[in-house]
Parts: sequence; C-alpha cells; structure tokens
Amino acid sequence: MSHDVVGVPERPAAVSQPTRSLADMVHDALVDAIYDSEMQPGERLRESDIARRFDVSRTPVREAFRRLEVEGWITQTPHSGVQVVELDRSRVMELYSFREVLEGTAAGLAARHADRAEIELMQHIHRTIRTAEGSREQTRLNRTLHDTIFGAARNPYLLAAHTNLRASFACLRGSTLAVDGRLADAAREHGEIISAIGCGDAERAQEAARVHIREARRIRLMMMTGLTASP
Repeated sequence: MSHDVVGVPERPAAVSQPTRSLADMVHDALVDAIYDSEMQPGERLRESDIARRFDVSRTPVREAFRRLEVEGWITQTPHSGVQVVELDRSRVMELYSFREVLEGTAAGLAARHADRAEIELMQHIHRTIRTAEGSREQTRLNRTLHDTIFGAARNPYLLAAHTNLRASFACLRGSTLAVDGRLADAAREHGEIISAIGCGDAERAQEAARVHIREARRIRLMMMTGLTASP
C-alpha cells in the first residue's frame, strides 16, 4: 500500500508478491486432506482423479506429487504407483522416540523464553481443546498448542525438525485423542506442561512433555495392535 506524504516524491510501487501456483494449491489441499483423514495411509492417488477433483491439468498434480514425496507425505513406486505413506510399527515407535526428545527440549526452552502472551495463549488453547466438539477439531487445536510451545522455544532448528516430523504423524491412522479417556488424560498432561512453562521451571516442563509423548506412544501402540480403537 502506498503511504504518500506531501512534499515527498512518491515511492515506486511495491513489487507484488507472486501468486500461488496451481501446484501450490493442489499440494496444500492434499496436505489438508491427509491431515483430516480424508485420504488414508496406503490409499492410492491417481493423477487423473486428483486433476478432476481440483479441475486442473495433470502438470500441477505431478509437481505437487514431487513436493509431497520429498516432504514425506507420499511414496511412489513403479508397481504400486502413488500412495499416502503408511508407516509400520517399528517406524512409528522410532518417530515417537524422536518426538519425545524434541517435545521435551522444546518445553524446557519454552520455560526459559516464553513471554506472558504466549503462556496465556497456551492456557486458552488448553481450555478450548476440552470443550471442542469432534476429534478433528480437538486434533487441530492440539496441534496448535504444540506449535505454540515450539514457537516459544525460540529455536528455529528445533522448530524445523518439528515441522518436518508433521508429515509422518499426519500419515498415522486416527488420533490418539479420539480413544476413550485419552482426551482427559492428555488435558492433565498439557496442564502440567503449561504450568511448568508458566513457572519458568525448565526441568519440570521437559519431563512433563516427555511423559505426555510416552503416554501418546503407549496409546498409539494399543491402537495399532487392535487393543483399542478410535470411534
């Protein structure tokens, strides 16, 4: 926007931001579909179907597929074609182990660096999750809470690792929060993390975050072995 001042020559017009390409729009829509479980792990994605779905040619679909593969959302093989990534039990456990380290470190750093506005935002999201209707909205708010903690850690490398891990977790079937009783337990665990961050207790925040992820891993393993299931 131009800010003209009397007596001062007008600035050259600002260079407009490049518009999002069709490939960008297809990419983002597919990421949302995987996050929202509209596309399931192991599901095949055909160029022609996706092109019709978004009313585009196959070229932006191919470009979107290339990006999604690099980011870890999909896999392409000569025999099976393009599929949403499906993780086996071993890889899931490895992911949770890595996430435990990341989340603990982020919470500890957030206890040192979070400002009052960030702590109040965490508290607000925490309250909202408990009253949210539907597992999809609860999952979205849960993701926002964890993003807020990572942002408060003030460490771009940690945040990048967290962002890169998202694709793998989005490719898991169902949310652990949807398992009966898990939402209440997770709320208590979140409350402990936020309380420790608010008090500036880095050691307690780190341990609380690690306990939270260990519990989520336990529920995930039960889901994968059929001992419990999301509704």
